[in-house]
Amino acid sequence: MEQSNLEANTVTFSAAISALEKGCRWEKALRLWSEMAQIELELDAIVCSAAISACEKSAQWVKALQIFGALRQQSIRADAILFNTACTACGKGREWEKSLQLLSLMACGKLEPGTTAINASIDACSKGGEWEKALELFTLMGKRNVEYNPVTFNVMISAFEESGKWAQALQLFSRMVQNRIEFSAITLNAMICSLEKGGQWEKSLQLFSAMSQGGPECGVITFNTAINACEKYSAWVQALQLFWLMPQSRVEDDTVTVSNVISDSRRGSRWE
Repeated sequence: MEQSNLEANTVTFSAAISALEKGCRWEKALRLWSEMAQIELELDAIVCSAAISACEKSAQWVKALQIFGALRQQSIRADAILFNTACTACGKGREWEKSLQLLSLMACGKLEPGTTAINASIDACSKGGEWEKALELFTLMGKRNVEYNPVTFNVMISAFEESGKWAQALQLFSRMVQNRIEFSAITLNAMICSLEKGGQWEKSLQLFSAMSQGGPECGVITFNTAINACEKYSAWVQALQLFWLMPQSRVEDDTVTVSNVISDSRRGSRWE
């Protein structure tokens, strides 16, 4: 900016920071944001939102929250989009307590937390091992008529999976199917992992089989997750069946697949 012949103002800085944010160049975006403070340009919610988004997309959640704090110190009113971005940054940083604080601040500012903000907070609680808090948020969405979306179910199933609550995860997945809520390979992967962690490898294979017939397209990660479940419980026959099914499903194996299959085959003394 200092080398530009254009007059530096909030609008030009905001446009530049937004461009850098879209290019995931968070360091340069932050440099411009700091430069604004040095030349005493007035900050606003738009430029702060762009800077926070740049940090969030680059997993720089500490810096994102620092900017959010600076925004509040200057009495700049944060809108719902800005809160959503800050909550998402907390999710990536496993900062579930800060995420819940942000939801409280939204309520204090007479902003109703929406699906995006609550999803991000559920995700933060999930990554922080706080499945009960995540479930409280999930339940609160229903009470306040906040719309659920596939991401809501994904992050909640992941919360159950991370905490070894396979029965609750399966119950929630069944609810998705019954209500015809679209689910993805991400959902399926989390469910298989959840069942595997709970020692329910047979159920994980049943789920894989059922979903491969009419569910989302299964990629290499889904196959690897299912094969890994077999490997942990010495089900080498089932692991090999999945491995041979991959070419039929037009899925190319990788080093993880081969490693798991070799391990299974050696345990079953079937490696040649």
